[in-house]
Amino acid sequence: TNTTKELTYSEAMYLCGYLNGAKKENRDLTITEREIRRRRSAVLKRVQRIGIDTTDWGAVNAFFLDVRIAGKKFRELDGEELLLLIPKLESILKKKEDGGY
Repeated sequence: TNTTKELTYSEAMYLCGYLNGAKKENRDLTITEREIRRRRSAVLKRVQRIGIDTTDWGAVNAFFLDVRIAGKKFRELDGEELLLLIPKLESILKKKEDGGY
């Protein structure tokens, strides 16, 4: 092709990705980052419902440093750990709503 007007849609999308530095590995990483961001958001939403001030990272980290919760700071949790925390936090929420926490 001599001009970009002659590109097919898929060729144009490939070119855009190439120009922006998006290789297949980068796209996979972005999807993983998006998934971790989604899991962090889900965990923080539940932590907020429990009553922890999620704008105070000291309070958030103190909560997660408890060995019964995670035993490490929030930023140190990987995607799998975040996923496993959701049922645990839901259980705490249920106990809190039932008056047992």
